[in-house]
Amino acid sequence: MTWEIKAAALHGTIELLKRRSLFESVRAEVSPAVRALMDEPPARTAWVACLKLAEIDEVLMRNKGRAYLRTFSRDAAMVGAVPAMLTVIQGMFRLFGATPNTVFTRVLPLLKGQTHDLEHSYERFDDKSGRLTTRYEGTETVPEAMLVAFSGVIAIAFDVCRVTDSGVVGEHVLRVERDHTIVHWDLRW
Repeated sequence: MTWEIKAAALHGTIELLKRRSLFESVRAEVSPAVRALMDEPPARTAWVACLKLAEIDEVLMRNKGRAYLRTFSRDAAMVGAVPAMLTVIQGMFRLFGATPNTVFTRVLPLLKGQTHDLEHSYERFDDKSGRLTTRYEGTETVPEAMLVAFSGVIAIAFDVCRVTDSGVVGEHVLRVERDHTIVHWDLRW
């Protein structure tokens, strides 16, 4: 299992930790390997193990709670990874409309180049709901904090579409299968 993500996510996390004066307190609670990544992050296009970022997520969830982690992860992605993709997202909106379904059906496939050993798919139920599925290869466990953090990233789809009614990201449903874990998020807005 080598789930990896582009280091732009780490850069966004570090920047937001510093802005919120949390960098030193979080740094003090993570492993030496994660501390080294925080001190000298690789280039934004380099690969970073998702479990390294999950350590940061676990510290934030333990000290600040699930809701804080969810919001922090959304905000960190908006600082780190999303700005580079906004032009593509805006182009998709001009072609297909600015809806969460557009994000999940048209933009999600473009994210394949941003992760390794994570597979995302989306099933549209109707104009205002669907199911996002993530398959984590090579494991029967996924850290809870990693799932909570990802639900914050999912919420960006509602933000960029200016969905204010509810943009609900349902709690994730975990299903473990042989050699991988499948997680479903039922979404409605």
